[in-house]
Amino acid sequence: MIHQHAEHVLDVQKAVVGHYHERQPIAWKFAVGGTAQHAIDLSGLNHVVDYPHRDMTITVEAGMTLAALQEILSEHAQWLPVDAPWPETLTVAEALLLDLNGSLAAGSGTFRDWILGVAAVDGQGRLFHSGGRVVKNVAGYDLGKLIVGSGGELAMPLEVTLQVRPRPVSIKQVSISSTSVEQARELWTQLRSLKLSPAAFEFNDQLQCTMAVAGTAEIVESLLDVVTAACQQISGVTEQGSLERSDWKSGSGWDALKLAPPRQEANVLLRLVHAPSETVRMLAALREEGWRAIANASRGITYATRDWAEFDAQSWPLLAERFTSTGTTVVLLAGPDELFAHADRERQSRSAWSIQEAIKAEFDPAGVFSRIKL
Repeated sequence: MIHQHAEHVLDVQKAVVGHYHERQPIAWKFAVGGTAQHAIDLSGLNHVVDYPHRDMTITVEAGMTLAALQEILSEHAQWLPVDAPWPETLTVAEALLLDLNGSLAAGSGTFRDWILGVAAVDGQGRLFHSGGRVVKNVAGYDLGKLIVGSGGELAMPLEVTLQVRPRPVSIKQVSISSTSVEQARELWTQLRSLKLSPAAFEFNDQLQCTMAVAGTAEIVESLLDVVTAACQQISGVTEQGSLERSDWKSGSGWDALKLAPPRQEANVLLRLVHAPSETVRMLAALREEGWRAIANASRGITYATRDWAEFDAQSWPLLAERFTSTGTTVVLLAGPDELFAHADRERQSRSAWSIQEAIKAEFDPAGVFSRIKL
C-alpha cells in the first residue's frame, strides 16, 4: 500500500505531480478512518485558515469534518445550514465534491450555494484559486462551483471558503402521515403553495411528510399554525392523529434511511434529481422496488438506499433507463466497485459525455483522479 500523509499544500502538489508523471491513479482518503491503495491522506489538512465571524465567512482546510466545522461555528452562534450524512467522518471536501445535502436544502439550498471560494490542485499538480471571501464576487470564471458535484474527478480541494449564517433560535417540525399516494400528492400541493419558506420539507417512502420552520420561538409557533391549518383542509389527515409538533433534529432524514457507515460496501446509495412535482410518484416507484428513500419535496432531490446483498449489479442499466427516461438524473454515491463499473458505462453512453470528457481533459489529462465512493 502506498500511503502519503499530507499536512501542507506543497505535500499534496508534489504527490499529485508524481502520480501525474507515473500515470498512477490516486484513491481518495479524506475521511477519518478511511483506507485506500495509492492514497494521499488529507486528514491532516483540518485547520481553520481564517474566520472573520462578523463577516459570516470561514475558510477551512478541506480535510476538516463537518461536525468539527459546525462546532467551531457554534462558538459564535453560527452554522452552515447543510446537513449531510455521517458528519463525524464526512469531510468538507467530500461534501463539496459530491454536493451532499439533506433536509435543510429546502430552505437553505445545497452545498454549492454556500461556497465562496476554493483552493485546489488539478491532476497535473497545479494549484489554483477561485472566488474568495467576498460574498458578491463576479471576477473571473467560478471554477469552485464547477468542481462542486464533480465526484472528485477534476481537482482535489485543499481549502474552502464558506458563507455561514446565524443559527436560528428555534427549529420545529410538524409530521403528517398519508394513507395513500393520492392523499400524499394533495398534501404536497397544499404545502408547496404556502406563502412561507420552510427550513425542511420532506417525504419518505412511507409517504410521511415533515415540514420544519425556523426563527424565533414566537414566529415558529405562528408558522406551524399555518402549516397545521393547511393540512387540516385535506380529508382524513386529522383523523390519523398526526400533526405532531417536535424539535427538528439535524440528520433525522438520513437516520431514517438506516445507512451503514461509509466505505463498508453494505449499502447502495443513489441520488435522484427530478421535478419537485414528481416527488410522490418517485417515492412510490422506489418503494415498489424495495428501496428506502427520503425526498426533498421543495427541490426534487431524492436519496434512495437498499442493502447491497439484495441488489443485482447487472440490473443497473434497466434501473437507470427507467428513471432517466422520465428526465430524472441518477447518481450513484455508494456501492461496490462492480456497481460503479456498470454506472460508469451507462454514464459514458449519455449525450453529455463528450462535454464531460473535454472538461476532464483540461483538469486531469492523465486520469489521476478517480470518482469518490462513499
